[in-house]
Amino acid sequence: SQPETAQRKNIPIMAIHRLILAALLSVALAGPSFGFKPSLSSGATRAARRSTKLENGEGENTGPILEPSYDDPKRFDAACVANPVVLPPNKEGDKWQMYYYGNAGSWNGGIPSFLPTGWCGLAESDDGISWTKVDGAYENGAILGPSDDSNDWDAVQIGNGDVIRVPTGENSDKEELHMYYFGGSS
Repeated sequence: SQPETAQRKNIPIMAIHRLILAALLSVALAGPSFGFKPSLSSGATRAARRSTKLENGEGENTGPILEPSYDDPKRFDAACVANPVVLPPNKEGDKWQMYYYGNAGSWNGGIPSFLPTGWCGLAESDDGISWTKVDGAYENGAILGPSDDSNDWDAVQIGNGDVIRVPTGENSDKEELHMYYFGGSS
């Protein structure tokens, strides 16, 4: 069952808009983890590696930015993570945010997964390089999961398509996050 704070009609950290993608989802992963080069156009789904100059200006720091939670098989992202959407800190000086999707080897209801989709997660960073996963309200650590209603279009698996900041308020001095996600059913 969905946690009280993460129900689709009452999500305190973001407004969720349903967007059904009418195209086939084609994901070719080079491995079960991903990385990105810190930039605003970091939505690549291939297993990229980070490549950044070290603070002293010498050498490079390479390797995955975020890996599956191999050490915790009960987490939603124990088998794979994919499709990072990275937002830089906002006007209030919050942290970098990375929204991603993943699964633990199966989708909702134990259906074996053949894509990296399943549940959505969040990681945060102070510098855009080193990331820490944030536990969501779902028991498996996700911030958004498939619907509990087996008749819904997103009852088996979901994934984030994009996350954007939308100005709100009279002077647009406030922002809220809008996540556009896709889903699948049986």
